[in-house]
Amino acid sequence: MECKKWNLNISDIQTTRCPHPMDIIFVLDGSDSVTYKNFDKVKKFTTDIIDQFTLGEYHVRVGVIEFSTFIGTVIELGRFRDVTLLKFLIRNITMSNDGTGTHKALKRMREMFQERGRPDQPHIGVVITDGLSVSPYLTKEEAMFLHQGGVVTFAVGVEGDKTFQAELEYIASSEDKVFPVSDFDDLPLNLSSSLCSSKYTCNLICIINLMCQ
Repeated sequence: MECKKWNLNISDIQTTRCPHPMDIIFVLDGSDSVTYKNFDKVKKFTTDIIDQFTLGEYHVRVGVIEFSTFIGTVIELGRFRDVTLLKFLIRNITMSNDGTGTHKALKRMREMFQERGRPDQPHIGVVITDGLSVSPYLTKEEAMFLHQGGVVTFAVGVEGDKTFQAELEYIASSEDKVFPVSDFDDLPLNLSSSLCSSKYTCNLICIINLMCQ
């Protein structure tokens, strides 16, 4: 048997709910460089992406981590299955407004997948940040641990220089999972299509289950 071909184009905004079950953790940069106004845009972007999924134990489960110098608000993976409640909680996340401890957020993501992730479904991480981390070496190391653990990571970076771009490439599982944007008004809504893409999700399901879905 072969995996179903969903023929999703990542250049288009997802208009139908994703049929793939998966565990997704969104990591939101709440450092002071983001500003409160732009952090509201990040939260809105996150809830818009979540709207494209059906939540549930046998569908998509979501977790959220806000960070700056330290880990801030955490919504544990799969704790909330009601999309209205989940979106309400995300909209009410308080921005920590300090430095950019990206490595700590990646570590917390890894721990959350280990503690609460379903072993038979894909683990997807989405990191949204606007600047170079305070510890680039540790960030690279934590990203490597995530990749080694089978987590597929996407990196959305705002207004970065070449050094920041290189860090985004370390964080992401591959170059095609890096989404650089010029400002917070350009956050990529087409990301929902990429998250649902059979290019990796179906393949992961096939590998994990030793059969195709």
